[in-house]
Amino acid sequence: MELLNGAGSFIPMGLAAAGALGISAVISASGPKKPPPTPTFFGVPSEASKELMGAKAQKPFTFLVADFCPFAARAWIAILEKGVEYEHVECCYFMGEKDPGTKLLYSLGPGDGLRTVPAAVHNGQIFTESKELANYVDDAFPGPALKPADPTMRYNMNVFLSRHDPIANMYYIFLRNQDKSADPELAMKFEGMLEKFDNDLSKFDGPFLCGEQFTLADINLVGFIERSTVVLPKYKGWSIPPHFQRITKWYQAVKQRKSVQDATADRSEISKKTHAFEATERNEYLLEMYECYSNNEVDLAKQKLKESGKVGFNSYKHFKVAQ
Repeated sequence: MELLNGAGSFIPMGLAAAGALGISAVISASGPKKPPPTPTFFGVPSEASKELMGAKAQKPFTFLVADFCPFAARAWIAILEKGVEYEHVECCYFMGEKDPGTKLLYSLGPGDGLRTVPAAVHNGQIFTESKELANYVDDAFPGPALKPADPTMRYNMNVFLSRHDPIANMYYIFLRNQDKSADPELAMKFEGMLEKFDNDLSKFDGPFLCGEQFTLADINLVGFIERSTVVLPKYKGWSIPPHFQRITKWYQAVKQRKSVQDATADRSEISKKTHAFEATERNEYLLEMYECYSNNEVDLAKQKLKESGKVGFNSYKHFKVAQ
């Protein structure tokens, strides 16, 4: 059980009770230590990647993204919220290195380079990982703060980030499951995670997790709630239960933000000139792109698109139609 303390920090009931009784509560630091996290800093770009960037490197911040990726959306929304001037590089990594943006992505970082978006090159240094990059953008650039100034509320934001992060993985587990008899159990688990999110939206007075301030905790979930409202009804016959009214109100408030509108708009010209996917309207685009996930055939889709896909031609889609 949790209580609110002061500006809203969560404290376990056990510690609260101890404090009320005048007993000092000491948290031991002697337990097993976790290994340090993998660094998100990958050094400076190689000469080859600088050459690939070429004329694109006109601004100090280059952002590599796929507009269909909910992880990349985290960093993208943060960039748009802060009003960062940046070079936008779309990556159709389903087509491999025949896509120029993906070729650039693969040239960055150590060894074989990076394999996923988002990634950024800022002042000649490489950064990746969606949550970490969004946090870096908030720290590195002026503009509206995406973290609360109050330490206790910032603590709460970090709790929300950690607590609701499993929603992302569960979305993919549910979508990719091919055993229909397991779908009800997976749906129940997903709904359990959404219930925690819905409950946390009642902690503070405002449309967002931390009240009136739109923070990284909200940004972390935008892409996955969008896909839960578009992709899962089509491929799993499931929708967010209507009794999660706070999630509905939160999502309505989120969609009013220009950053979210821009990151979830119908496809841009750069997107249409980059990706093999054919649909241009946002929802249809997501449904086309996630078809291979719903069939648990992501590797097959990448194989087909590397073999015969091209800009505006989804060879995986046509392969499935011909079957």
